[in-house]
Order: sequence, then structure tokens, then C-alpha cells
Amino acid sequence: MIWLTRTLFFATVLLPFGCGDGSADDRPPDDSDRLYIIADDAASWTTVVVDYPDGRFDDLEFVSAPRTQMLDSGAVTSGIYQYAMNISDDLFKGIWREVTDLAPGRRRFRVTAEIATPTPSDCFVGGGASVYMKVGLLTERPSVTIVDGDVRAAFDKGQQSVPGATVPVVGDATNDLLGCPDERWGLKTLVTTDPIEIEIGPDGVAFLLFASESAFESPDELIYTKIKLQDLGLVQTPGLAAGGPSRRPQSTDTNSSEG
Repeated sequence: MIWLTRTLFFATVLLPFGCGDGSADDRPPDDSDRLYIIADDAASWTTVVVDYPDGRFDDLEFVSAPRTQMLDSGAVTSGIYQYAMNISDDLFKGIWREVTDLAPGRRRFRVTAEIATPTPSDCFVGGGASVYMKVGLLTERPSVTIVDGDVRAAFDKGQQSVPGATVPVVGDATNDLLGCPDERWGLKTLVTTDPIEIEIGPDGVAFLLFASESAFESPDELIYTKIKLQDLGLVQTPGLAAGGPSRRPQSTDTNSSEG
């Protein structure tokens, strides 16, 4: 069974709810910063789950649904909650959405995201401690396929600690609290270290991915709360950014081949 569907709305709700040279063609548009509060528009996100044996989806005990969660601090947060039992040692699960009206060209983007997670920072294996968080942009709509009896991604997401071409690893799924092995819900901010470089087509469309990839056969859970996409401008071509294309110097040879 291939799982790629709109986010399900069945979980119990716990509580009420710039860079470059500044030239005109390099400058990002006015709406270049896009902040998505996931709980405000959960229906716009699509769930994807891959890297498990085909026919064993039920064994994942997978849940993906809106949820509001009380944190250890006493505050509450909301987003899309996901839970799964990793039966394959590399289960990948997450959410994605279409992003439109992007400026075309080969551009650089920064992604800043936030999750809520119950795994304290002093847990070193299993749960969120063995989960790699990934964010990124794709030029093709995410899809899945069957390869040698396993459900796999038909897009470049990387593999566990290895990033995809435009899907970097941005940390693990632990928070800043202490108290392992008890659950202690806290928030964690995830930021791309280097800009994501991607070619945006004339239609201005890309697909924003927010996901996790487990590296340990154990259950894990988290809530995707918000994500921000920042357009940093066009990728500069060496030589052009420093004043235009280089030109071959004219020859100073005064010798002539003529008689």
C-alpha cells in the first residue's frame, strides 16, 4: 500500500484549541518571507510516508492529524501530529505543500521551522534522539513508488543523516529539556545552515517539505507547528557578480605574419 494523502482529521484534540548585489533582477519580491502556521491551514498540507515494506502499512500504527498539545512550560502549541512505529530502521514521514508565485530563476532559500517533541535532550537513542529532521524545496510534486518490495520516495530526500540535493538535515527531534526517559514536551527550532539552491521554473511553483527520518526501530512522535521560507535572491554566477563577464585581453604581439 502506498501512503500519500491529505492529512487526516481524526486525532483527539487534547485542549482548546537578502543577499546579492541589490540589482533589480536579484532582489527578492516583497513577499519573499512566507510563514506558515500549520494549525491555521492544516488542510493545505499533504502527508507522505515511505521506506517500509509494501503491504505492512498497518504495522506502522501511523497517525497524522491536527492536535493541540500542552508543553511542560504550561503553554500550548498546535500543528500536525505524527506518530509511527519504525519497523524498517529508516522510516521517513512528513508533510508537504505547494508554494506558488515564487520568482523564477536559480535562487537561494533559507528555511526555519519549529516542532514540538516529547524527547528530552538527555535521551541518546530511540524516539526523537534517533530521528533526523529534514526540510527542503522540491521542483517536482512528491510521489512514491515501489522498489524491490518496499515503498520508497520518488524524489531526492536523502537517506537518514545524508541530505537530499535540496533537502538538508537540520537536526534531530529532541528538545532542550532534561528528564529522559520521561516524556517532556518542548519546542525546537530548526534552521538550514546553508542556503538551499534550486531552479524555480517560469510557473513559480515549488513544493515545501517538512519531514523526519528515523534511524532506530522504535516508535516516535512529534508535532509540526510552523515553517518559514525565505527567498534570499538569485544565485550569483562567478564573474558576473563582480562586474560582468571576463573578457580576454587584447594581444600586444606586434609581430605580423604578413611578408
